[in-house]
Amino acid sequence: MKKLLGYTVLCVLAASVGNAASNRLLVLISDTHFGPGRDANGAWNPMEDARWAPEFDAFLKEIDRQGKGATDLVVNGDMFELWQSVFEDCIYPNAAHPDRNLGCTEKDAVARLERTLKDHGPEMASLREFAVSGDNRLIIVPGNHDAVLLFPKVAKTLLARIGAPAERASVLAQGYWLSPDQQIYAEHGHQIGEELNRFDGWPRPFITVKKTQYIQRPWGEQMVQQFYNDYEKKYPVIDNFTDDSIGLGYGFAAEGKVGSFAGGARFFRMALFQMSLQQFARSLGGEAGTHEWDVDKEALKGGRFLVESIPEDDPARALAEQVLTGADLGGMTPDEMRDICDHRQELATAGRPVQPCATATAGAAAEKTFRSAKEVMTKHLTETYERLRASGASSQPFQLFVYGHTHNANAGFQPFAGSGSSWNPWVANTGAWQRIVSKEQFEKLIASRKLSANEALKVIQPEDLPACYDALVVPPYRSDPDFQLKGWQMVDGKWTLGGKCR
Repeated sequence: MKKLLGYTVLCVLAASVGNAASNRLLVLISDTHFGPGRDANGAWNPMEDARWAPEFDAFLKEIDRQGKGATDLVVNGDMFELWQSVFEDCIYPNAAHPDRNLGCTEKDAVARLERTLKDHGPEMASLREFAVSGDNRLIIVPGNHDAVLLFPKVAKTLLARIGAPAERASVLAQGYWLSPDQQIYAEHGHQIGEELNRFDGWPRPFITVKKTQYIQRPWGEQMVQQFYNDYEKKYPVIDNFTDDSIGLGYGFAAEGKVGSFAGGARFFRMALFQMSLQQFARSLGGEAGTHEWDVDKEALKGGRFLVESIPEDDPARALAEQVLTGADLGGMTPDEMRDICDHRQELATAGRPVQPCATATAGAAAEKTFRSAKEVMTKHLTETYERLRASGASSQPFQLFVYGHTHNANAGFQPFAGSGSSWNPWVANTGAWQRIVSKEQFEKLIASRKLSANEALKVIQPEDLPACYDALVVPPYRSDPDFQLKGWQMVDGKWTLGGKCR
C-alpha cells in the first residue's frame, strides 16, 4: 500500500488529516476524446478516437457494481475532442491569419458540441444510466481539448443531453476537482509548467474583442489543426501512441517526405520535454543532477540540439532532421535543456544510439543541478495548494495529485522524495480511456502483420490496437487514500477491471 506521509508546504501551516475519510468508490479517467463521430457514409471519421461505446457502457456498469451504487466518476479532462472539426470553423479572423489566437465563440462551441453529441448518443445514455443509479455521481473537469465547457451554455447543453439530476452530474467551472476531505486533487494537466497547450487566465481562458467573447487558441491547438489533422485524416492511429513523437515518426515513414511546418522546434521541444518528464517519473529515486551540462554550447546548435536528443533508431529522428534544419530552439530554457540532457544520458546508459550532451568545464558549470521536470512538478504542486488555501477551498495540503493529458499512464511517484519536505504527496497519471499503444507494443503488432515501418500507419486502424482502457481507482478509505492504476480489458473472455494496460 502506498502510505501517504505527513505534510507541510514550505513554511505554510501544518494541519491535521484526522478528518480524511471516504466511504465511496472513486474512479478517475480522462481523455475519452468523444469527437467528430461518423462520416455521411456511416464510417468512422478518421479523426475519431472514441469508437468503444459497448466497452464504455460495460465499464460504467462495472464501477457502479463495485461501488454498490456509491461511485464517484471523475472524467478528468478531454472528455470531448472539440479541437478537431469536420468544418473550418472557430478560427478567427480567418484560417490564414498569422495571429490565430481566437477560437470558438460560445455559439460556435455549442454547435461543435451538438455535432459531437449526435454521434455519441450511446455514451451519453450510458453516462445518464450510471449517474441515476443508486447514489452515483458524474463529475466532469474541462481539459484543453474541451475547454469550451467553461462557456456556461456549452456546459448546460452537455448536462441537458446527459439528462441526470443536477446533484448527480456536474461540469466544474473552477477547472479542477477536490475531494470533500481535501485529500485528493485532480486537474487535466495542461496548465503544468510552461506547457504549450496551456491557456492564459485558466479557468477563464477567454478573449473579448469588440464585445464578442472567444476562447483562446493555445499554440498546441494551432499545431493540431495545422499539422496533426492532415496526418490523422490519412493515418487514424497517429495520435494513439504513448509518446507523440513515435506516431509522427511513423507518419514520416508513411509519407516518405515531410514539408516543414511553423513551430517545428516548439513541437519537438514539447515532445522531448514530455518524454523526459515521463522518464523522470519512471526513474524517480535514482540520483539526479550527477552531470553538469554545457547548455550554452548545446544552445549554439539551435534545432540540431533537438535532433541529437532523439535516438538514431527512433522513427521521429528522420522527421526531426527535416523539420529542424536551420530552426532555433523555440524558446527552450536552460533548465529544460539540462533536463533533456539528463534524459539523453539515461538513454545512452541504456544502450540507445544517442550522443550525450557536452559536459561543462569548471568555469561554465552552473552552481545548481537538478531535473527541471522535477522542479516543474514540485513547483506546480506547491503553487496549487497555495492557491487553494488562499481561495479558502482547502485548509490542508492534498495527499494525491491526479492528472491526465499526456495519455501515458503512471501508477504513482513522489516528486518531493529526498527533498527533506514533510509534505510528500503522490502524483499519478490516469492515462487515457481509449486505445493507446507503446512503441514496443506497436513494433510487436507490425511484426506480427509482417509490415514495414512505412506501411504501418497505412494499414493499422484504432480497432487493431490493444483493447485496454486506463482508469485510476481509489477504494473507500478511513485515513489515507490508497490508489491503483487499472486497465479495463478482456481477460479469459470477460471484461475485467484488472492489471495495467502497459
